[in-house]
Amino acid sequence: MTYEYVLTLADFKAAQRLFMRQTLWRRINGFLWIVILPIVGALSLGLLLYDVIFRHFKYPASIGGILAGLAWFGLYLAIMRPITIRRIFKQLSPGGGLEHSVSHELTENEFISRIPGRSEGRFLPAAFYGFAEDEQIAILLVSKKKFLFVPKRAMPEEAWAELRAWLDKNGKR
Repeated sequence: MTYEYVLTLADFKAAQRLFMRQTLWRRINGFLWIVILPIVGALSLGLLLYDVIFRHFKYPASIGGILAGLAWFGLYLAIMRPITIRRIFKQLSPGGGLEHSVSHELTENEFISRIPGRSEGRFLPAAFYGFAEDEQIAILLVSKKKFLFVPKRAMPEEAWAELRAWLDKNGKR
């Protein structure tokens, strides 16, 4: 049976969060890049501003340069991450919008995913690397770093059970 639904930016963000939670290394890496480095950048900016405003450049030039570089890098990550996520999602859409129509179909021996006017992917069971789901979204991994995502609202529970059974039968869950 074919299911058609609309993907939103919130679905994409939920899929990214689920993907980041799959292994310990991804969690550590995500925590480092999303939390720690922006905090280090903000602290570096604070120290740099404190030195400039209250101490009148008492830090050596090398320390000031390191603090400026850390501040720039940390703040760049904090500002550019949401912009980059939005830009990547827009590239998925045929019109470049923040919502787009998608359909998928599960047959006896393949999973077919379509973005009308853009692409169609046919995946045999051997193509899947793994499967993960939470209460909002499910991801079908086609490699270690690539996945298809389907919101839970897109299909009734019976169809989800059928997909899980199809993946179990082929040893991919």
